[in-house]
Amino acid sequence: MEGYIDFDSYHLYTKHVQCRPDAPTLIFLHDAWGCIEMWGDFPQRLADSLPANYLVYDRAGHGKSGCVNYERRPTTFFEDEAAVLVRLMDELDIGKAILYGHSDGGTIALTAAALYPERISGLILQSAHTCTEPEGLKLVADITEASKHTHLCQSLARFHGENMPNVFNYWSRMWADERFQQWNIIAHIRKITCPIIAFRGENDRFDTVKQNTTIAEHTGGQIIMTLIPDAAHNSHKENPEATLQFILANKTLLLDSEHK
Repeated sequence: MEGYIDFDSYHLYTKHVQCRPDAPTLIFLHDAWGCIEMWGDFPQRLADSLPANYLVYDRAGHGKSGCVNYERRPTTFFEDEAAVLVRLMDELDIGKAILYGHSDGGTIALTAAALYPERISGLILQSAHTCTEPEGLKLVADITEASKHTHLCQSLARFHGENMPNVFNYWSRMWADERFQQWNIIAHIRKITCPIIAFRGENDRFDTVKQNTTIAEHTGGQIIMTLIPDAAHNSHKENPEATLQFILANKTLLLDSEHK
């Protein structure tokens, strides 16, 4: 099933594939610039390999979804997105799910697992953010400046259309906002008890391995971590075979938890 689901003041564009009655559901949460189309065939490949049903959706203001207009993003942004996720699960009659979160999507996944533990049975985290680091804040500033002289925003417009200015500007302004300079979600991570598979590309420039070690130090659940070789922030695109291999090698951790 692919189409729109209406929320209070906007709509979300979703793709929900249910072809395995007894299989778990895997929900993909895209990064700050992402949308359904930008995942490519990766969700289908992973779902077929597990096997699992799966859901991908464009967050508000991304891809084909409607836009939520902020003067600036609230400090509760990730908690708000976790609530939207669970409401979407309710709309689609998904009782529990395994979350695959990329970058900001990984942060949303961690937050959802902390706030709605009865709904989340496991996490797959790709380059999730858990706290700010100087490296990441500087890179955001550098990319923002470079975007004035490159075709980055035009490239994003191919996927986001009229949503594109908000996709880029909300991201850029959020990490330049003084309210987020000392941001972290350690308090949420301490509440998580479900199993976690966490990885990042070995050449990821947005932050450091501190992001994953922070999860390992504070989670109450079991965690398996690695670095994906020959990959940066988008390992599912840059080295999809190694990314799939790592997840599938540890899938028992997630699937066993799904049935508890």
